[in-house]
Amino acid sequence: MLELVKQRLNEFGLTEINVDLIDNCINRVEDYIKVYCNREEIPKGIDNIEMDMVCAEYISTLNMTGQLDDFISPIKSITEGDVSVTMTSGSNGIDGFINYLNKGKDNLICYRRIRW
Repeated sequence: MLELVKQRLNEFGLTEINVDLIDNCINRVEDYIKVYCNREEIPKGIDNIEMDMVCAEYISTLNMTGQLDDFISPIKSITEGDVSVTMTSGSNGIDGFINYLNKGKDNLICYRRIRW
């Protein structure tokens, strides 16, 4: 999973990757999936969902700790005459990207088991 996540993050333009943080994110996402699906192992066939969830967790953690430099700029437009700066809204910026990566969570319901 680590290599898949690193490759996916490179596709997004993130080149400086913290492997320890990715490992932590993988563990958190796998724990979430196991608890949500009420299983002891990750179900087969959800590798892409897990990969995108790990990427979302990683990017979100970097964003919250201020380590995400110019990944998705919060500035939408700049006007120099009479100075005007327009910021992106959450759905168009980093939050929207994280939500996009987490869309696969909805498909996890197909893998849930009933608790007795």
